[in-house]
Amino acid sequence: MYLFKKRSIVRLVLNRFIILVVFLLLGNNKVIAQFSLYVGESEFLETPDPPYNGWIENANWVDRGSHIAISESDEYGAIVYPSHYFEGTESITCSYTFGYYSGNYKRAGHSQKTFYITCKEIPFSLDKTEVELTVGKSITLKPSYPSSYSGWTFGLKYEWSSNNDDIATVNNNGKITGVSPGRTTIKIDPIAGKEIYCYVTVVYIPPTSISFSDEKTSIVEGKSKTLKYALSPSGASASVKWKSSDENIVKVSSTGLITGITEGKATVTVTTDNNLSATCSIEVISAPKSVSLPSTCTVIQGYSQALKPVLVPSDSETTYKWKVEDANLATVSTDGTVKGKNFGTTKVTVTTDNGLSADCQIIVVEPTQGMDYRNAKVRVKAIESLINKTVNIIR
Repeated sequence: MYLFKKRSIVRLVLNRFIILVVFLLLGNNKVIAQFSLYVGESEFLETPDPPYNGWIENANWVDRGSHIAISESDEYGAIVYPSHYFEGTESITCSYTFGYYSGNYKRAGHSQKTFYITCKEIPFSLDKTEVELTVGKSITLKPSYPSSYSGWTFGLKYEWSSNNDDIATVNNNGKITGVSPGRTTIKIDPIAGKEIYCYVTVVYIPPTSISFSDEKTSIVEGKSKTLKYALSPSGASASVKWKSSDENIVKVSSTGLITGITEGKATVTVTTDNNLSATCSIEVISAPKSVSLPSTCTVIQGYSQALKPVLVPSDSETTYKWKVEDANLATVSTDGTVKGKNFGTTKVTVTTDNGLSADCQIIVVEPTQGMDYRNAKVRVKAIESLINKTVNIIR
């Protein structure tokens, strides 16, 4: 009984000693790294030699962290590299099976090995770490790093983000724009080093006046567009409210988007939180009731002819889409210009944005002798040359 207790005490002391050794080696989850690499710098990890003079049959490589990438791997080894900077240590584990002979018998074994990797830091900095802006104004930040690290910055990119886009935004080139008064933080992740920050303050400047860029405008019934206003002085900001004098004619949203409801006139007013206001007169005009084109149009091969749609009512507004039936005979541009390509007859169709359409028969004819477009170009160049020579003589 005494001997059993003595052995238990020895085993307990030994176990605690082993735990102490492991703790000293791992110390706060930090492992003595076998490799230390920059982001993008690769290393070949070789599959361990199996015991018993055996041979590797297959190997499985697994990233135990989130920042180490495996570009290639097989039973011989793996090529790995840090894909993003990290602190501390990450690991790659190789689990492999192997074959060997014991006596006259072929046997199989399984083992694994873990490789520990740390990431070397490239120290990044910003030209500005504190920025003050007014609403609507912008400034571009410029990150940099010591030239001695230039050999490890191939494919370098930065990821930008704002802690609050309602106060300030930032694009992929580091351009910060003030949106509304307040304070926020811009974070720059250089991928190959620690994150860096810029603190942004968007200051409030009260407006002294507000105005529309156009005091009058028109809109087609059923269509929408946004009214734009300007505050003075430059950099001023304010919250605003919108109002329509007659919502049966035109409606306006909280962002200044107006929608034509029916024909007529109404006034839209915008008012700031310090009681400044501006008005815009809105005329809602009828959508097209019909559209027409000439029934036929003759075009000389190589030349162009413009088609002009006629709307009813005449003061209506629309956009057009153009289409030619046979593109081998003629082409039509977005402004309705038809160009003849080959002799024959085809059709051009125009469609309004509310779905009305009209057709025109296009007849492409042969040019008279000496008037084909190639000869015409030569003659135009000759006339231009003659005019230029005459002007030079006069001078």
